[in-house]
Amino acid sequence: FSKSKSFAIEPRSGTKFLRLIASLTKGTLLNDFESLTANGTWAISDGGSNLAVDSVIFITGSNSLSFDVTGNSTSTLTNSTMTQVDLTSHKNISSLFLWIYMPTAANVTNVILRWGSDADNYYTRTVTTAHPSNAFQNGWNLLRFDWSGATTVGSPAITAMDYVLITITHTATDTGYRVDSLISTLP
Repeated sequence: FSKSKSFAIEPRSGTKFLRLIASLTKGTLLNDFESLTANGTWAISDGGSNLAVDSVIFITGSNSLSFDVTGNSTSTLTNSTMTQVDLTSHKNISSLFLWIYMPTAANVTNVILRWGSDADNYYTRTVTTAHPSNAFQNGWNLLRFDWSGATTVGSPAITAMDYVLITITHTATDTGYRVDSLISTLP
């Protein structure tokens, strides 16, 4: 696996990963979910509980954030104090990608992402499938939130994006959800 522009398919924990060696456009990282407080402070609300750092099951870096959900409701992760990111060149053309671990995918109805400059000024998009248009599966799911077609609320400051809210709509109590790596990627 050392030649330029080569690839391999590698199964890990029931999920297939494509390993690629090629020059690619690097995305802009909004949050790596390495800590509860390193890049803003994460909080959980609604039907979510037990928010913690998980150094065992993750996609990138050394950690993910784990949490549990209760009942037929929603669970919300919020961070309104992240390091500001300028997404001027991404507006209306990029896609935001988020990794989410679903212990029982059949219990998840949708995932809503809000990104912006505060709780009154943001973009929002809802997905009901994993990328690329596959049903949610047990384990890690890569979710794609296209900026094109997102709803705009208020007047987000595109040069100072520091607010993220992730809402999971679920139908049952479950333990061991995880999130990792939120990136905006140009096509």
